[in-house]
Amino acid sequence: MSPQTPPFPEASRNSPPPQSHDATPHSRPPGAPPEPPEVAALLARSNRLGSDPRNTNYAGGNTSAKGTATDPVTGQPAELLWVKGSGGDLGTLTASGLAVLRLDRLRALTGVYPGVEREDEMVAAFDYCLHGKGGAAPSIDTAMHGLVDAPHVDHLHPDSGIALATAADGERLTLECFGDRVLWVPWRRPGFQLGLDIAEVRRTHPGAIGVILGGHGITAWGATSDECEARSVEIIATAQRFLDTRGRTDPFGPEITEYLPLPGDERHARAAALAPAIRGLASTDRPQVGHFTDAQAVLDFLAGAEHPRLAALGTSCPDHFLRTKVRPMVLDLAPSAPLPDVLDRLRVLHAAYREDYRGYYERPDRVLGAGGGQAGPAPGAQAAGHARGPDHRRRIRDRPGHGGAAGGRGRVRGRRRQGRARSQEGGRADRLP
Repeated sequence: MSPQTPPFPEASRNSPPPQSHDATPHSRPPGAPPEPPEVAALLARSNRLGSDPRNTNYAGGNTSAKGTATDPVTGQPAELLWVKGSGGDLGTLTASGLAVLRLDRLRALTGVYPGVEREDEMVAAFDYCLHGKGGAAPSIDTAMHGLVDAPHVDHLHPDSGIALATAADGERLTLECFGDRVLWVPWRRPGFQLGLDIAEVRRTHPGAIGVILGGHGITAWGATSDECEARSVEIIATAQRFLDTRGRTDPFGPEITEYLPLPGDERHARAAALAPAIRGLASTDRPQVGHFTDAQAVLDFLAGAEHPRLAALGTSCPDHFLRTKVRPMVLDLAPSAPLPDVLDRLRVLHAAYREDYRGYYERPDRVLGAGGGQAGPAPGAQAAGHARGPDHRRRIRDRPGHGGAAGGRGRVRGRRRQGRARSQEGGRADRLP
């Protein structure tokens, strides 16, 4: 194989678009054969896990199941992998959102893998492993599910797991929290090599139930769908208990008196007054729908002395910034500042924010304010609600020191196109998880 030639040119088939949370789920065509039992169990497990924000953020993570189905060409059983497709949401996943691959072909890719320096080329190879029409487009995490020797695999982005995964001493904390039941895998960019790394951990540590992925999330496996789900929940709950007993009482620092929230009615009135201007800024390139929250966790964060530093750190999981931007913009005025001053300051900060992020994202448009809540626009109401809803409020509370809201009045954010997004290292466009 020539080192200059990609082993797998981009397949010419038109992949189905990623499953949209706002779309009506597609049912199977009339007269279609029933789905294998593995698929029904996978969808039920995915919906349960994805509907609880403690387990994963909107459209974060993926799940899979392995099983057999009859090959319509040979009439013989074929080993298949059903895995959540690129960009889909676990909480609303249906059969049309699954990618379906031949397991023998997927695992045979290890024989032609050119190495980590060229692992991006392997994404196109997944299209050559599809079974039949293949369903949804395979995600960049497909190798993780196919190469791990377990019938069922969950890969999730729970706040408690990410808190350990992104800690400076995450490996030590993982050992302290789980012992040898859950192991540590150092940060590696999502892709084929990460799948090989996790598969090796599974092979060499048969007593382990999963791993903490440095800077990323968690992966669990099981012999049955129920066992896999139970292990995922166990990892998440165990990590949360560890954080509850080991966490700091003032993770956001001492309160700043001038940034304490306004009384409820005044806070909501100020948010309403700012909403048109903030939405206008966020809609500079395309219309956005806003979402505002003044949950207590948000207000606590915004009133803390550490909020400018913490906000500048940005998000702690690569999946998060696909929908929240890398970090917010802090409105550095008190909540009681005169409205004209706030509007002028927002315009100045927004222009600087866009210029600063132009080289990182092609069209940055997220803003964050000071004084009493959080707001977030997105192309659809459901997307906006998920992006800035209960899952994000819990992320602020459970992951102090790793980004989130800052300042105090509101947040405006824009959502990137689904289907493709830049990798964390700013390289080529990769398929979404």
